[in-house]
Amino acid sequence: MKHYINRDYRNNLNNERFNFFNIKYREIDLLIAIDKNSSVEKIKNETFQFVKDLRIKFDNFINQNPIFQKSLKSIGKLESNNKIINYLIKISKKVNMGPMAGIAGAFSEYTGKFLLNNYNISEIIIENGGDIFLNTLKNVHISIFAGKSLLSEKVGLKIKPEETPMGISTSSATVGHSVSFGKADSVTICSKDTVYSDFLATKLCNMVKKDSDIDLVLDIAKKDKKIESAVVIYNNKAGFIGKHEIIKLNKKGENENN
Repeated sequence: MKHYINRDYRNNLNNERFNFFNIKYREIDLLIAIDKNSSVEKIKNETFQFVKDLRIKFDNFINQNPIFQKSLKSIGKLESNNKIINYLIKISKKVNMGPMAGIAGAFSEYTGKFLLNNYNISEIIIENGGDIFLNTLKNVHISIFAGKSLLSEKVGLKIKPEETPMGISTSSATVGHSVSFGKADSVTICSKDTVYSDFLATKLCNMVKKDSDIDLVLDIAKKDKKIESAVVIYNNKAGFIGKHEIIKLNKKGENENN
């Protein structure tokens, strides 16, 4: 599992639009935003239990199959009786990466789906170490955290409600403790599948080692039909492809163009 890091990028929150709460269990730290009409108290305990139960299932599976956690490549015919674990194995085979590369996105997406399926929630955003699942009724601005780059939290994506549900994942070689073979400050991937976004953000981040790799990675992302947008930040340079509007943000995380 990924180690915990200080998540200062969570400071710019829209408290007028959303109710916020955290779900923490072992290394897992989910920030959950729901519409103001939904009660946190009614759902927090059940959400914690869902996350805890899912984590225990992962731990039990890893104890019996340590290769699931250790492998940096796909792991063949390994199978679980849990559909989420099996989905990670399935996507890992498609992209030839270790299944742990998509685990944060899995916790974001499946916790979000649990809440949407069981409670009358109209808007939800779940963030888990840079992996976001969102389903909204109004526009949202997603700020991109890129470590020490001058562009960090100065650029973001505008997501329209008709484009959700969506998964947005950011991987970084310069922030956090996750294994990375690249040097990008951030690679952000948008798709309809948070698990897939998580895998591809990690894979493409591994490929950025110099300025010219920005265009290389964007060309790869452009050819992937599941990727809707991609943003790459390396040092103080950035590249973008996709359908979503890229925006400039001020210190409060607000769109400077509005």
